[in-house]
Amino acid sequence: RSGLGENSFELRAARTLATLTAGASAGISYRLVSWPWDQVLVRRFEAWESCRELGSIAADVQSLVRTHGMARTFLPPARALASAAPSSALGLLVYEWLR
Repeated sequence: RSGLGENSFELRAARTLATLTAGASAGISYRLVSWPWDQVLVRRFEAWESCRELGSIAADVQSLVRTHGMARTFLPPARALASAAPSSALGLLVYEWLR
């Protein structure tokens, strides 16, 4: 028996691949959007832990750009993007299987 019946192997494989792709895309998108905010948050926590006076968020962003450059401040390294994909893909797959 061939074709894409309700429980065929091909259909389940296609759904699994689509779910993994969607999860990986979501993880990468989240990392891209949250990266600048994470950088500012880390800087503010470091200042707070060392009892330095906290300035404005705009001052923190300016300092990050001055120190690391525009690309490093606003775009995550490829390693960070690559590490976001597998965990998000697997998380979405497990969610879909359990619901």
